[in-house]
Amino acid sequence: MSKFAQSQIAFIAAVFAVFFLFKDSPYLIAASLILFIGWIVLMAFFSMSMKSGFFLQAKTKAKKGHAVLSFDDGPDPGTTMQVLDILDRHKAKAVFFLVGRKAMKHPGIVKEMIRRGHKIGGHSYSHSVAFGFLDKKKTEKEIMKGIEVLEKISGAQIRLFRPPFGVTNPAIADVVKKHNLEVVGWNVRSYDTRSKNPEKLLKRILSHSGDQPLILLHDRMKITVEILPALLENLQKRNLIIYPEFE
Repeated sequence: MSKFAQSQIAFIAAVFAVFFLFKDSPYLIAASLILFIGWIVLMAFFSMSMKSGFFLQAKTKAKKGHAVLSFDDGPDPGTTMQVLDILDRHKAKAVFFLVGRKAMKHPGIVKEMIRRGHKIGGHSYSHSVAFGFLDKKKTEKEIMKGIEVLEKISGAQIRLFRPPFGVTNPAIADVVKKHNLEVVGWNVRSYDTRSKNPEKLLKRILSHSGDQPLILLHDRMKITVEILPALLENLQKRNLIIYPEFE
């Protein structure tokens, strides 16, 4: 039984408990409201935590002796090729989670990723801000349309997937299970989309990188291109293999 199913049973039990404890009390409505709000807050927290495994199981660690660099939201015509060239110079391989509509516009970059020995995975078709609020049918369409674009470009089966924003919920979990997708999270969030200072960004990533770092980056960010050589050098000095293998 999944953690989500267990929580549903616990919630139903809590509803009955509140009813019997407060059925003759003027505080019944208040107690019910507190329980409901608590449930919503708890589900919102777990929906943003792939590491918890609450809704689905995700890979959140690199294989022992490895470091995984994962890049989201590409391909980007302005920066992705720079990322690929830097990785080549350091003989490092990465995994790119690609947005379907962007891949359709830049299939040559996707093919170049594959030609250079990198892995690719789906990251939805449009990366909509409403992704976590879609019903199951629309969730499946958004996920699988992105996957199908990549399969058409690559000529290979795509099984790696990372949800936009790292959000998870029952609908996403059902689609992942139905299509036998392997979800990949992270254990080091760089926040490169927010950072303005390259030195602070690099320091933050390295200070949070343990023995099996799986690092979330974005190949569309110029600041990421700027710090990437130093990041690779630091990881390689620790004798970590820069290759996308997960525990």
